[in-house]
Amino acid sequence: MPVKLQMSRPLLLVIGLASIAILGTMYLREDTSSQFSLITSGVIDSIAPNVVLEAPNEHASADDMNDMEYWRTGKFIGSHLDTHPSFNVHDAPVNHIPVDQLGYNAAVLYLISDNRLRETMLSLSYLYRWVPMHPWPIILFHASDMDDPAARNDFMLRLYDFLGGGDQARLFIQRIEWVRLHWMLPNSFSHDVNVVKPVFEFAWPGYHMMCAFFASEVFDHPRLQNVTYYMRLDTDSYIFRPLCYDPFEIFHQRKRSYGYRAALTDPAEFVVGLWDLTDEYAKTHVEVEERMQRNGFSWPSPRERGSMGEREYPGYYNNFEIVRLEAFRTPEVRAWLDEVKRVPERIYKYRWGDSPIRYATVYMFMDIEKDVEEYCGMDYWHQGTYGKQCLCEDQKNGRS
Repeated sequence: MPVKLQMSRPLLLVIGLASIAILGTMYLREDTSSQFSLITSGVIDSIAPNVVLEAPNEHASADDMNDMEYWRTGKFIGSHLDTHPSFNVHDAPVNHIPVDQLGYNAAVLYLISDNRLRETMLSLSYLYRWVPMHPWPIILFHASDMDDPAARNDFMLRLYDFLGGGDQARLFIQRIEWVRLHWMLPNSFSHDVNVVKPVFEFAWPGYHMMCAFFASEVFDHPRLQNVTYYMRLDTDSYIFRPLCYDPFEIFHQRKRSYGYRAALTDPAEFVVGLWDLTDEYAKTHVEVEERMQRNGFSWPSPRERGSMGEREYPGYYNNFEIVRLEAFRTPEVRAWLDEVKRVPERIYKYRWGDSPIRYATVYMFMDIEKDVEEYCGMDYWHQGTYGKQCLCEDQKNGRS
C-alpha cells in the first residue's frame, strides 16, 4: 500500500520553516552541526534502512562511530574506501545518447548545500533505482559552501559507495556536474536585513535568492542554454517507488511545456501584493485575461484591487517539475517575469515564492489541457505526499 502522509497545515508549515531555515544559512550561516532530517521510514525502509540510526553503543568500532557521525552531521569524513573509482567525464554515458534520433535533450537539476548532503544522496539513490530515463546530466547547482573540490569528491565517493558500487553506480555518478551559482541581491536593494525586515527573516537572503532563481533566472542560465527540458528535484524530493515510464519521454511525446506532481497554495502572508499584480497584469493584457479565463483560473471573490490580499494563492508544488525551457523564454513570458522582478521587494522582502509565480505564469501563457502534464502516476514524497493519485500504467497510457 502506498504511504499516505496526512499533515495539518500548521504541522506542514513548521516542517517547511525548519527546512527553509537551513537553506537560508547558505549565505548567512554559522558552523553548527545539523540534526538528522525527519524522513518517514515508510519511504526509505526499502532502500536505505541504515540511514535511520540507533544510538551508538560502547562497543562500536571507530569506523562505525565515524560512519554514524557522518550521517548525523552530513559532512564528510575520510571515505576509508579501499579503491577510488575513476570518474572520467570523457567516457560519460551522456555522450552516447542518440539526441538526434530523440529530437530533444534534457537535464536533471538539484540545488544543494553542504548541510543537506544526506538527503541529496538519498534522493539521488531513488533516481538511480526507480526512474527510467536516458543518462542525462545531473546538474548540482551550489553556492560557496561546496566550492572545496575535496568536499565534492568526498560526496561522489560516498554516493558511489551508497549506491552499492560497481560499473552502473560509476556510470550514474559520471552524469553529475557541479555548477557554481553566483547570487547577488539587486544593487538598488538594501543588503541590511534590519533595513529590509523581510518575511522569513531567519532564512534571508538565501531562501529569497532561491525563489528568484527558480522563478525566472534559471531559464537564462548559461548551462541550460541548449537544453530542451529540465527536471527539477529538491534535495528532499523522493520518487520512492519504481516508475513505469520515462518522465521526459512522455513529456516529449505529448508535446508538453510544463509538468508537475501536485498543486497546493501559499499562505496570504507570503504573497502580499501578488493578487493585485496578477489582476492588474491580466486586465492590461487582453490575451492574458482571455487565456486565464479559458484555463479556469480561480479568482478571489470579489475580484477587486485591495480586497484579495487575505486569500492564499495557488501554486505548483514545484520541488518536482519538468519544464520545456523555450516555453518560458518567449517575449510574452519574459515581459511578465520582468514585471515581477521590477520591484525587488516582491521577492526579496515579501518572499513571493517561485511556486505561485510559476502557477500564474503557466495559467497566463499556456493551455492547461494541451501543454501541462500532471504526474499522478508517480509515487513522490516531499514533506508529505500530495496531489491526485492514479495508476502509473494509466498515466503512461493516457488514461489518467
